[in-house]
Amino acid sequence: MAFVKYFIFCFFTSITYSQISFFKKLINEESDRAEGAVQLPDSSYLITGSSSSYLPSNKQCFILKIDSLGNVKWSKDYGGSEADKGRRIFYVPNDGVYVFGQTNSFGANFFDIYVFKTDFEGNLLWENIIGGVGYEDIYDAVILKDTSFILVGESTSNSNEDENVYILRVNRFGQKIWDKNIDNYGVDRAMSIKMYNDTTAFIVGESYQNVWQKTFGFLSKMHINGTIDWTKYYENKDKLVFNDMNIKNDTIRIAGYTKDYFENEHKNLYLSSHDINGETILINIEYRYYAVSCEFIENYENDFLILRAMEGEAEFIYNYGLDAKAYRYNGDLYFLSVYFDLSYLYEDVINDVISTSDGGILYVGYATNPYDGGENVLIMKIAKGNNFQSYISRNL
Repeated sequence: MAFVKYFIFCFFTSITYSQISFFKKLINEESDRAEGAVQLPDSSYLITGSSSSYLPSNKQCFILKIDSLGNVKWSKDYGGSEADKGRRIFYVPNDGVYVFGQTNSFGANFFDIYVFKTDFEGNLLWENIIGGVGYEDIYDAVILKDTSFILVGESTSNSNEDENVYILRVNRFGQKIWDKNIDNYGVDRAMSIKMYNDTTAFIVGESYQNVWQKTFGFLSKMHINGTIDWTKYYENKDKLVFNDMNIKNDTIRIAGYTKDYFENEHKNLYLSSHDINGETILINIEYRYYAVSCEFIENYENDFLILRAMEGEAEFIYNYGLDAKAYRYNGDLYFLSVYFDLSYLYEDVINDVISTSDGGILYVGYATNPYDGGENVLIMKIAKGNNFQSYISRNL
């Protein structure tokens, strides 16, 4: 049963002076989430995620191809009889398409890393499973010059069975070159990895420090051979989490959240910038009642778009769950303007953000409305120079 056959397209598309914007919610009477995206040389896109539209499986990983205007060209599913998802996807010219995610359809372990390759039409070439005795998941990945990949996330395959930072490098055949399970007490996970040059990467995430009884945001500098040059920890209140980062002109800008356990789980938006040695340049904390977290930071023209997760904001008509809002900031992390907001009936989440070849940005994730069957794949393309867009209570 093809996923794409059951889509109802809810969209607008605008084309002005070769700048393309579109908004699409792909409705199906099942649970479907977009997790990652990549742009192809012809300005089309491949999107990966998870879907329960492929019966009789629980959830299948999928690849969805859309053209430059957001029109669906094809979709194909991958995985086994249980839960599978794609998290990040890469296009390699004259080679194929690589997808990295998670599965519990294969082997005897709980959840493992799922790696597979397809041709440019989505036909499966090979697949591989990598994992230990516990639970593994990835949140981000980068491609290296030799078409190997470094994945970052979390693993419980360790002596204390807590979530630990997990870093994995695989070759172009999906085989493990090396991995690191950084053992520590408490919850630790790597959320984002970015390349600084051909041999150096930076990683951010969260780390619980047992001696301090609190969670720190961390920034690590690592060689692609797996050697960690240094890791620096940053604190604010009782918990500080780094979700994403951007490296531009030797400045590392980080997006996340901070919270105080005595403030009834209330979180505050956190932004910071650091030099290439990890020394802090500035910190911007915004105390907003309805804010949850700064999730992504991406280049946009000469500034940055920062995606916030929001909850219960008064201006949103439907405030029963998470909503998304993008803000434009300058290089000093000074607020400039609101760029878009998104609010359906229940939870609305952006899972990946990529810059596009025309200077715009593509967002993928899911929107939730029980009248549309639950979670629906969401795709938004914001053109360069686009004005503010509002998708509050869009009930198409």
